[in-house]
Amino acid sequence: MTNLISFAVNHPVLIYILFLILIGTGIYLIFNLPIDYFPDISFPTISIITAYPGANPYDVEKLVTTEIEDGLSMVKGVKEITSISMENYSTVTVRFDWGTNIDQAANDVRSALDFASAFLPDEAEKPYILKLDVSMAPILVLGAKTERTDINLLSIIDNVFSEELTRIEGVGNVTVFGGGKLEQINVLVDKTKLDNYGIPLTQISEAISGANVTLPAGEVEKQRQRFRVRLPGELNKIEEIESVPIGAVGNQLVKVRDVAEVEDGHAKQQSVVRIESKPGIVFAVTKTTGSNTVQVANAVKKKLKELKERYPYIDTSIYDDGSQLIKQSIYNLATTVLFAAILVILISLILLGRFDSGVIIGLTIPVSLIVAFIFLHLRGNTINLVSLSSLAIAVGMVVDNAIVVLENIFHHRQKGEPKQQAAIFGGQEVGQAILASTTTTAAIFFPLIAVKGLLGVMFNQLAWIVPIVLFTSLFASLTLTPTLSTHILRYRRDKKPSWLEKTVHSSFDRLGSFYSSIINWAIHHRAVIVLLAFIFLVGGIFAYTQLKMEYMPEEDVDFIRGTLKMPVNSPLWVTDSVAKQIEKEVRERVPELERLACRVGAARGGWSSVFGEIQGPHTADFFIGLKPRDKRERSSFEIAADLNRYFGKRLGVEELNFSASQGGGPMMGEQAVTVELLGDNIPLTDSLAKRIAKFTQKIPGAQRVSVSRKSEAEEIQFIPDREKMNHYGLPMGQVAGLLRASLYGQTATTIK
Repeated sequence: MTNLISFAVNHPVLIYILFLILIGTGIYLIFNLPIDYFPDISFPTISIITAYPGANPYDVEKLVTTEIEDGLSMVKGVKEITSISMENYSTVTVRFDWGTNIDQAANDVRSALDFASAFLPDEAEKPYILKLDVSMAPILVLGAKTERTDINLLSIIDNVFSEELTRIEGVGNVTVFGGGKLEQINVLVDKTKLDNYGIPLTQISEAISGANVTLPAGEVEKQRQRFRVRLPGELNKIEEIESVPIGAVGNQLVKVRDVAEVEDGHAKQQSVVRIESKPGIVFAVTKTTGSNTVQVANAVKKKLKELKERYPYIDTSIYDDGSQLIKQSIYNLATTVLFAAILVILISLILLGRFDSGVIIGLTIPVSLIVAFIFLHLRGNTINLVSLSSLAIAVGMVVDNAIVVLENIFHHRQKGEPKQQAAIFGGQEVGQAILASTTTTAAIFFPLIAVKGLLGVMFNQLAWIVPIVLFTSLFASLTLTPTLSTHILRYRRDKKPSWLEKTVHSSFDRLGSFYSSIINWAIHHRAVIVLLAFIFLVGGIFAYTQLKMEYMPEEDVDFIRGTLKMPVNSPLWVTDSVAKQIEKEVRERVPELERLACRVGAARGGWSSVFGEIQGPHTADFFIGLKPRDKRERSSFEIAADLNRYFGKRLGVEELNFSASQGGGPMMGEQAVTVELLGDNIPLTDSLAKRIAKFTQKIPGAQRVSVSRKSEAEEIQFIPDREKMNHYGLPMGQVAGLLRASLYGQTATTIK
């Protein structure tokens, strides 16, 4: 340590250059590091989503979910497997221990799925895998609408907007939540004509599928040349589909046009979206892991302006902007850190009583703090609430070492020692003490590195940044502070103290006298001091028990989400009519309203089931955008609570909730408290769940109490008579396929 101080004092140019490089690098990285709300968090969770169109939850559970769960049982390291089976979709979630190599786990899951897929129904689509992390949360939720009826808005969003936005650096995915009409060619069969020809319905699908084939047939050689042979047999026009032969009756060849009408139409609508009470589409933009949320969001907004010039008849609006919350939070916290640093410098200047001493102390703050940004860059981290909070914690500590060293150097100067000698001896005398002090303070944070689970991931940056900043301040106090003291610190014995020095010294003298009197009184009244200490201890423990606890503080965001659940048998149009009434009353009830969108039905692709949401024709979501906080009197929480009180149960719906939080639990929309019931007896677990929910609703402060498993939807069952089927030679699979094709329809082929 002695050699370090001596080297620094004797090589001032090198020391200044070293710290200038550190400051320059740190400043550059401040403006180039990604900005996010939280640190990058990859959950040890993998979800498998499988679409089974037209299937009810029971069939999805039996034919898809169970098969996938059985296949995943062979994957090593699995901690828990949970599943959600809902109409048309199966979602199986596999949880591993924290610290598991999730990429390797995903490969193991993919291999298990390849085996399990062989046992899935033919109508089930190929399962796809999602690795859950914070970047999956949308950074922008957007709405699109148009007044024109001669265009397909969904096709433009899917094929133009999505592709253009996906090309932006940092954009991970563009997902359409719902709305619009999906284009498809419909073959509308006339059942009477079909029966007259005696042709089964499934034969039409088989004929169209067989007519839409492109096949490489091989190769032939002719003289000295080789030619590839290909059969381009794809269907390209409606007329070609109409001309496809489906069978023969006597000498008459029956074609599709003889028994059906072929139209260029749309698929059955699975969801309805309204943007400001007009038909539209809601879609979301997610970012890639590690990219700058604010920069990506700004780039998306810029691209939307360009697309507006190309498509002036399409209006897009932003309903939830995650980058705004990040900018506001990061700006507020960064401003707090800046003002804290300025306040520390001013207080140091006043208490030291010398301007030159204040300058030296002030220079150690930016040097120490800026090194943290270099550390973030080297680890590939982001500037977020945790990293800035770490700096806010450390900003008051970084000057301690410099003050101790500088005061001791000044003491040596007062004794008449030369500048360099005072700098070296002054630093040497207190070097061991400040090393011990810094190490013990930093040691408090190191145990956080060993914490496992979500808390360990969240506060890992805190566990590293504070000690790094403290040890940087130690290094600066032993090198930069002595070096600066030889050039900046001025002291002359014959010079009279300034008014500031006189004021500070007299204040400290009075404070010292007051402190001495207190100590003297305390020594002679030890029982009173012990009693007071005991009272404060007990009072502190009591106050701790009365404090409210939560995982993350809630923020007043400019966004409210509403969820509506009707009885499970409710068709889409019934849910839509109730949703329209709610929209109308929300507009009348919320003067702070700025934007309003509604989606009725399930989100496209079943993505919502990844976050534990069960959706279908009986559900609806409301996206309520509010005015900025400074332009409204009520907070978003107050508005949400008012809507919940206003609607209550008066609409006769099963469930209607409005929430202003960005997720009830720590991440990804979990409830604050979740009670899990495990058991094979479904009626018994249903009864227990309802009793627990009823009891929980009576607890003060409990809101949004719900049971995840809903009552089964009523259904019509076709009970087969196996004796008659065997008599006529009808296989069960053929009857089931014909029934499904007659009611739900059947995808014959895909035309590219």
